[in-house]
Amino acid sequence: MTRHLHGIFALLLVTLVWGTTFPAMKDLTGHFSAVWIILVRFVLAAVLLSPFLWRGKLADMRAGAILGALLFFCFVFQVEGLALTSSNRNAFICGLNVLVVPLLGVLAGRLPERRQGQNAR
Repeated sequence: MTRHLHGIFALLLVTLVWGTTFPAMKDLTGHFSAVWIILVRFVLAAVLLSPFLWRGKLADMRAGAILGALLFFCFVFQVEGLALTSSNRNAFICGLNVLVVPLLGVLAGRLPERRQGQNAR
């Protein structure tokens, strides 16, 4: 299998996993609180990624912990919102960040560099 085809299959797999998490989370909200659901996800991820924990600098790990805490609360709010709406609407709104973030950057006066567009091929 060529490297390009391998990348295509990897993207399809990631998309499949991402898309199936929304209905799964929607089903779980009927049985568990949003904090509990995300806590279990983060603990599972921490256990699976723990072999790679001490390979970075302390400052990087501190920044990663802060960003991880912010991500935890973002996921909690997302699952809380998922309990109030359908999973397809939630996925659509979450997918909009691909469009909204660059637009906000342009509105803030920050244009993308030319080389960023070259890497998008």
